[in-house]
Amino acid sequence: MPICCKEIDEYISLCDNGILIISNDVRLLIDNIVKPLLIDEFVKFDADTYDKYLKYTSKYYYPSFHFQKFLAAFHFMYYDDDTLVFNEYLYMMGRGNGKDGFISPLCNFFQTEYFGVKNYHIDIVANDESQAEETFEVVYDMMTSPEYKNLMKKNFVVNKERIQNKKTKSKLKFNTANSKTKDGKRPGCVVFNEIHAYENYSNINVHTSGRGKVKYARTIYITTNGYVRGGPLDDYINLSEMKLRGELPKLRLFPFLCRLDTDQEANDFNTFEKANPSISYLPALRQEIKDVFDNLEYKPSTKVEFYVKRLNLIKEERDKCAATWENIMRCNVPIGDVKGKLCICGIDYAEIRDFASVIFEIPNEQYFDIDHHSWFNLNSDTANSIKYDIDSAVERGEITTVTTPTIDPDVIVDYIIDKTRLYEIYYIVMDTFRYSLFKNSFEKYGIYPRSRENQNGRLILVRSGTFTHSKVAPQIDVKFENGLYRWGNDRTMNWFVNNTGVKTHPNGNKEYFKINSETRKNDGFMGLVHCESMINELPNLIVDEDDESLL
Repeated sequence: MPICCKEIDEYISLCDNGILIISNDVRLLIDNIVKPLLIDEFVKFDADTYDKYLKYTSKYYYPSFHFQKFLAAFHFMYYDDDTLVFNEYLYMMGRGNGKDGFISPLCNFFQTEYFGVKNYHIDIVANDESQAEETFEVVYDMMTSPEYKNLMKKNFVVNKERIQNKKTKSKLKFNTANSKTKDGKRPGCVVFNEIHAYENYSNINVHTSGRGKVKYARTIYITTNGYVRGGPLDDYINLSEMKLRGELPKLRLFPFLCRLDTDQEANDFNTFEKANPSISYLPALRQEIKDVFDNLEYKPSTKVEFYVKRLNLIKEERDKCAATWENIMRCNVPIGDVKGKLCICGIDYAEIRDFASVIFEIPNEQYFDIDHHSWFNLNSDTANSIKYDIDSAVERGEITTVTTPTIDPDVIVDYIIDKTRLYEIYYIVMDTFRYSLFKNSFEKYGIYPRSRENQNGRLILVRSGTFTHSKVAPQIDVKFENGLYRWGNDRTMNWFVNNTGVKTHPNGNKEYFKINSETRKNDGFMGLVHCESMINELPNLIVDEDDESLL
C-alpha cells in the first residue's frame, strides 16, 4: 500500500513546481530514492509517531520548514522486519541554515515516551566541546526557559552535562572528539556535528561501535563543506552520489546534499537556495548571504570561505594548490598493464626520521601510470601530529611503518631493485642533497650517478627547489588538467598532492611547498616531481615541445 505523508508530498510538489530551488542531488534523492520508496510494499511508515514528533517540536521549539518536515519523516520508516529503512543520514547545507535547530528537537523527541524506546541514548559529537555544546544547548535552553521549566522538570533530569527522560531513561549528552575515553558506548543515536573537520575515522568508529546493540540505532552527520580533503566527509559524499545514482541500492544512507551544481552558479545569487534551503524562510539569512556576495569583489580574501561554507563548493585558491581536488580525484582510476614497461623512478627522502616515498612513473599509451609506496617512522617527532589515517594506509598497502631511529636507505633501495621484476627502470632520480645517505646502498647493486665521466649512469641527481620545480610545473599542470595521471585508489597519493602548494616568484619561477609541515606531508608528490624531471628522456616517449597535449 503506498505511503501517505502530507508533508513529503508537499515538499515534493514545491520542488516539482519550481517554488523551491533544489540542487541536482536533491532532485535525484526525490526521483531515485523517495518516490520509489513511497510505493515499496515492504516499507511501512509510522505516521502516528511522526505526527507526535511534529506536534512536540512545534509546541516546544518552533514550526518546522517544509524541508525539515520532509527530512524528519524518513526517521520513521521501517522495513517489514522492523529495521530502519535508513540508519545513516548525511545532511549537508550552508552555514546558518539551522542544522542544530532541526537535529536537536529531533534528538530530544527520541528521548520521549512518544518515540517509545527505553534507554535510547543520544550522543552529540564534535571536534571541540563548544561546537558539540551548541547543539546540546538548543534542548537545554528550551527546558530551562521560564515557559517550560516547571513542566520539563516533571519529565526530565536537566543539567549542563546531560538531559535524561525520567520514564525512558534515555540520555542526551555531548562529547568532544577525544576517542580515547569514549569506547564501550551503547548509543541509540549518534550525531556528528561538522564532520568536514574530521581527518580520519578514529572518533567515528569509537562512537558508533555499539550502534548495533540498540533498537533503531542510527547515525546522523550534519555539516557544511570544509577544507579537509580525503577524509570521512569526502567518503560519505562519494557514497551519497553513488546511492543517488542507484549504484548502491542496499546502502541504508539518506543523503540530503544542498550545494551548487557548478562553480559557475557561484556568480548567480538566484541559485544560492540550492545550498541554503532555509533562505526562503529566513529573510535575515537571505540578506546576510546577499550582503557578503555583493562585497566579494571588494574583499577577495573572503571568497574561498564563502564558496566553501555558504555554497558547499570545493574551492581551492588556485595560486596555492598544486592541483584542484577535482583533478586529484580524476587520478583515482585503475592503472593499465604496466608489466615490462619503461619507467622513471623518483625518490623523496626529505626528512630521514619522518617520511620517505618512491614513485614509479610509467608512460602507458596516452596516460602516465603512477605506482607509489611510502615509509613512515613511528618514532618521528611528528608522528602524533600527522593529520592522516596512517593505519588505514598501511592496511591498503600504501605505507610501511618502521621503528628504527631513521628510515634505512637500504630498505628503500632494496624495494626499488625488487621492482625491476615488474618494470624496466630507465632512470632513478633523487635530489643531490640526500644522495650521500644512499651512496653505499646503490653502489652495492652497481648503480652510480650519471656524470661527465659516467655518461651511462642511471642514477640522476637533480637540484632541489625552484630550478627543478619550474622545469616540471607546466607538464604537471597539463597532466592534471587533462586527467593523464592514473594511480588507482591510492588515497595517500591524493593526500600528498592535496598537501602541496605552489607559489610563483616575481621572476616567474615556480616553487612547490608543503602547506603545513607539521601535520601534512607531500613526499609522494615530490617523488613525482623528480620523475617528471626526466620522464621526457625515455626513448619510447616522443614529445613535441610545441604540442602540450602530448606532454
